[in-house]
Amino acid sequence: MELLTEYEAEEFLRRKGFQIVKRNVFKNSEEAMRYAKEVGFPVVLKIVSDSIIHKSDIHGVIQNVEETNFKSLFDKLMKIKKVTSIMVQKYIPGEYLLLGLKKDPVFGYSIAVGSGGIYTEIMHDISFRILPITREDCLNMLKELKIYPILSGARGQKFNIPAIVNTMLKLSRLTKENIKELDINPLIVNSKNASIIDAKIIFY
Repeated sequence: MELLTEYEAEEFLRRKGFQIVKRNVFKNSEEAMRYAKEVGFPVVLKIVSDSIIHKSDIHGVIQNVEETNFKSLFDKLMKIKKVTSIMVQKYIPGEYLLLGLKKDPVFGYSIAVGSGGIYTEIMHDISFRILPITREDCLNMLKELKIYPILSGARGQKFNIPAIVNTMLKLSRLTKENIKELDINPLIVNSKNASIIDAKIIFY
């Protein structure tokens, strides 16, 4: 089996036509600062490590970083044990979803969509289908979620539901890639796009 963690997994998905939030990996704060200015503040800083799975548990993700405190926060994260580099990612406001693709030895591939972010395991807000799926199936899966009233425009907020559906359909077409398991968490959704912020892929 082969495991692709965040940056490599996102590169694989980018090549497959998925929308990925702008990001790059750095070991040097000066180079990282130049990139952050290029993509525009605020940004997100994330630790990169083969040994650390849940970055948020050790405060390895810092959201909404501005230029004034960028260097100090970058240097602080680099001092965490077993951290090899820091990912600088454009900060995008929106609602967090998760998407998943998994192969079962009996039923074949299934797809999942649910509430994403760091509270995924607490919320248990998720919907599953066996592939293949249609556009209507995707919409019905979203409607099964507790978060759907928010996505569909509660309190005047607007989210790009067609972009979520297109991402789900695109994910459902990856079954020929010899993937055992694929996790996208989060997929961040706003009025414009549905973009991948973090991903993990396990190949057979």
